[in-house]
Amino acid sequence: MVNTQARNARAVERMTRDVVRSGGVVVQTWPEIGVLVVHSTKASFSSELRSRARGQLNSVGMTRRTPVAEVVPSSQERSPAAAALRSSAVTATAYSQGEVVPDPNEIAQWGNRVIKADQAHQYTDGDASVTIGIADSGIARHNELTGKYDEARSVDCSNAGVPVTGEGAWEDRAGHGTAVADVAAARRDGFAMVGVAPNARVASLRVGNSAAEIFPESAVCAYMWAGRHQFPIVNSSFTLDPWGVYCDTDPDQSAVITAVNRSIRWSRKQGVIHVVAAGNDAYDLKLKGPYYDQQAHVYRDLAPSCKALPAEAPGVVVVAGLELDPSENVRQYSHSNRGLGVIDVAAPAKAIYTFDGSRYAKLSGTSFAAPHVAGVLALLKSTHPKNSSKQLERRLLSQADPIPCLAPELTSGPLCVGTLEMNSFAGHGIVDALDAVTLK
Repeated sequence: MVNTQARNARAVERMTRDVVRSGGVVVQTWPEIGVLVVHSTKASFSSELRSRARGQLNSVGMTRRTPVAEVVPSSQERSPAAAALRSSAVTATAYSQGEVVPDPNEIAQWGNRVIKADQAHQYTDGDASVTIGIADSGIARHNELTGKYDEARSVDCSNAGVPVTGEGAWEDRAGHGTAVADVAAARRDGFAMVGVAPNARVASLRVGNSAAEIFPESAVCAYMWAGRHQFPIVNSSFTLDPWGVYCDTDPDQSAVITAVNRSIRWSRKQGVIHVVAAGNDAYDLKLKGPYYDQQAHVYRDLAPSCKALPAEAPGVVVVAGLELDPSENVRQYSHSNRGLGVIDVAAPAKAIYTFDGSRYAKLSGTSFAAPHVAGVLALLKSTHPKNSSKQLERRLLSQADPIPCLAPELTSGPLCVGTLEMNSFAGHGIVDALDAVTLK
């Protein structure tokens, strides 16, 4: 990842020349934010570029611990005309409210009940003009999402961060992205389940490669694509490989932090709201401390300045998880990450009924808390179409239902701290879909 000081096309062009002279190959550029994705087999590449581009270079750093396995596409566009044609033929039919008939397995969707989505559906299922971008492993074609794919704006960013569109480019490889998309927006069709915003459309921003790894260059690609194509909402239910938590004291990790933060800031200026899962390490993101690196299989003692990405990028909505206790009371999900001032809201995360591309199952993790929130934002956008992204975010936070900290013996990991109105486990509280569609 190479970041220029200036953020414009001219700076990127100049840096491209220096990259080549230093022994690198430019794979992808994002001039709006002064970021280049570069490959090099030269061990001294970073040091040579720092010396050659002094004054023009902000930072350069490796994004991986392993060699690049994917094949970089020779063409960034497989079939854009065909994709646009297919997209234009897809229309979503607005459901007639007042005739709401539950899908058969809605009774298993405790998450929708907790956030009051079932009550919100008595007023609206959302609007087909609202698209939720799912940055994940892709989205499979299946019954729950028939007629809801925004194909023209779907993309595969998993090939070294190079955007590829067209037939099959963005479809699911692992099932995770499909399950996330269904929680947010599965259609009301009289079969199985229903999403939080059943009329909203979904676009796939595939970032996971064939090994289920999500590298920084893929995330930057997805966020820049979302900004360029004016997505209102993007859901990110992942933590970036290979470090998970990135420290600016390390040159490689620092360069990643800069690039990811730039892509999120820029896309936010284009109106994108980023919803991000908090993670499942039962870790306090505010306090940091000992952290188990699952890739390197070592413990790292992290300083508070280190940042989990994308959860601690500036300007994202961070979602912690909830679960039901044996008495069916809502409590904090024991595996959820936490952090006072880091967590914004909470949503259901354990035993979430959804479809993963091959089967219906109850899946757990903050990966499934985040799309509950993305769905609520889609309902907010549907009922308040003239509101800016910042206004919608403020509504989401102000409408959340506060949830108190649990007694220490009822939780695990770092203790909950804070007040009823704002605490380390649930932030402002549980998102409220009913308020989203009924409050002016």
